[in-house]
Amino acid sequence: MTKVPILGAHGQIARAATRLPLDATDAHVTLYPRRATRLTPLANNARVRLIEGDVLDTAILESAMAGQDVVYANLSGDMERQARAIVAAMRKGQPFANPRAYVSRESVADLVVKLVTGPGFGIGESLGVHAA
Repeated sequence: MTKVPILGAHGQIARAATRLPLDATDAHVTLYPRRATRLTPLANNARVRLIEGDVLDTAILESAMAGQDVVYANLSGDMERQARAIVAAMRKGQPFANPRAYVSRESVADLVVKLVTGPGFGIGESLGVHAA
């Protein structure tokens, strides 16, 4: 069973990236929106953990990411600052490449599903999705 926190969990891609693994796998997801009340219908799912917070709040972010296998960040805004906070919470990482490039929502959701369903895929790696 894969454990994946979805940061920025209320976004459109994040909602698809939540639905797909819950429907197609035995993955457990930790949803991390800024306002948890937006996702309360999912809180009754035994495979969903709901934690309200901002990715810049280090203590809450570290708690949400503890024991996770893969991290999916569905964020906008100050990407560099957010990426640094996420990497710091993971205690490792690589530079975030090309944050201004356009990538389709379906492409990102597809990668998230591959991370959740592919045994060992992406484990211990820092993956970024960007236009070539």
